[in-house]
Parts: sequence; C-alpha cells; structure tokens
Amino acid sequence: SSGINAEYGGSGKSNINDAIKWVLGEQSKKSLRGTHSEDIIFSGSESLPPSNSAEVSLTFDNSKGESSISHKFFTIKRRLERGSGKNEYFINGENAKLRDIKSIAMESGIGKSSLAIISQGTVSEIAESKPEDRRFIFEEAAGVSKYKSRKKDALNKLLSTTSALDKIRSIRIELERQIKPLKKQSEKAKLFLEKKTALKDIEISILGKDISNFQKKLFSENSELKEKELLRDALSDDLSFVLKQINEKDDFKIRIDNEIQSLFQTLEEISTNLEDLNKSNNKSKNINQLIIKGKISSSSEGKSKAIKEELEKLDETLH
Repeated sequence: SSGINAEYGGSGKSNINDAIKWVLGEQSKKSLRGTHSEDIIFSGSESLPPSNSAEVSLTFDNSKGESSISHKFFTIKRRLERGSGKNEYFINGENAKLRDIKSIAMESGIGKSSLAIISQGTVSEIAESKPEDRRFIFEEAAGVSKYKSRKKDALNKLLSTTSALDKIRSIRIELERQIKPLKKQSEKAKLFLEKKTALKDIEISILGKDISNFQKKLFSENSELKEKELLRDALSDDLSFVLKQINEKDDFKIRIDNEIQSLFQTLEEISTNLEDLNKSNNKSKNINQLIIKGKISSSSEGKSKAIKEELEKLDETLH
C-alpha cells in the first residue's frame, strides 16, 4: 500500500536495518554485527576499491510537527572516516551532537529500544524478557519513553540546581560570617588609605621644600665654583709668569756660573803666569847678583847692565 516498502530475502534487509540503527546513534559494535567501528566502511571487492568513509542520511517527514525540529522535512546524517576515526553527526547539514540525534529518535518513536526496528530474534527476546524490560519496550514503542527521558533530564537538572542552590546557601552563610571581620578590615583599609594619602601629601610638601633648598644651595655652589675657577685661572697665570721668571733666572744663573768659571780659569792662568814671572824674576835677580859678585863671567857691559837693573829694583822697592 502507499507509504510502505517491503524487502524480501537476500536483498540486504539486515544492512538497511543496521544503517538505520547506526545513523540513529547506535554505539554497540556487536549490534551492528562487527568487532571494530571501521567494519561498517566498505572494504572493497573484486571490481570496486575500498571506501575511505561511511555515510548514512535519513530524511524525516515532519509535516505533522511530531518533532521539535522546526522544518517540514529534515535530514539527519552520520559520517565515519577511515584511519582518523572521525565520527560526525549532522542535522540539515549542520554539525550536531549525539544527544540531539537520540532526542529526534525518541520523538519519532524509532529509538534503539522501540519496536520500529525489529531485527532477527527480537520477537523472541521480547517474549522471553522480564516484565520490567518488556514494559520499557512498550513505552518506547508508544512514545512514552521520550517524556520519561525528558522527565529524567528535568529531574537531573533540578537535582543539579538544588545542589547548586545548597552550595550557594553555604557560600552565602560563609560570606555573611565573614562580613563583620571584612567590614572591619575594610574600615582599616580606608583609614590606611586616608593616612597614606595624607602622608604622601606631607612627603610631597617636604620634598618640594628640599628641592627648593637644594636648588638654592646648588646655585650658591655654582657661583662659588665660578669664583674658584676664576681664582684658579688667575693663579695659573701667576704661576706661569713665576715659572717663566724662574726659567729666566736659571738661564742668568747658568750664564753667571759660566762667567765665574771662566774668571776662575783666567785667575788660575794669571796665578800661574805670576808664579812663572816670579820664578823668572828670582832667577834673573840671582843671575844679576852672581854677575856682580863675579861668580859668572861677563863683559863690563853685562856687569853694568846687571848693576843698573839691581839699582832699579831697589829703587822700586824703596818707593
């Protein structure tokens, strides 16, 4: 009839069944008749090479608004890549999380435990299952499980919120307990800041006065330094003049010393000459006396000359 498809033996019913379960978020490898997650990827055949990924898309008719998705038709898709193991979910081409896919499955009544997908042996498992397990299957088929799941999520959120509120109350009690000492500390901190600000103002004032005094002292020191420098320059000029005079005196002294040395040499020469002259005079006197006494033979003229010289010397001595 319209809207119903039938598959007969040997046409791959189990593969289609596994593909629908897998796109709806099935995680059990055993349920998908495999041992590894990549076993669902086509491994190749004699005529076809192996595929690098597996991908299944399932489109829903939401014209009656049974799903929370705000589209008349929407498509969920799951993709697995070989090697990297990257597993992705999509809703209308946009990335989604596994819980979003499972939520759609529960809303549509085709969850993992529903009777929408019945594999081989499922009927016997239902018949042999415990009453509480069978009840869960029927609730899943009737669409009650999605509300139970929502209730469970709401209770978990409520429990989490209650726990958070308890923590907040504990924190509040602890904070209220700390308010009084914190208030005292705050007042002390404010007083400290006020005193610190006042101290800073005083320090700035003192520092300003110190700077002014140091500037005056620096000006005075600079003036005195300039005077000292002028005095130093004047003393330097005087020293240069004195050194120049000393050098001139040294030159004059050297010149005098040389002249004195020369005079001493001249004096020595004169003394030597005088001695020689005295010796010569004495010798001449002795000779004249010997001639007069006749001890040295001489002519009458020689004797007259010797007597005359002796008389002249005697006359010089008397005068």
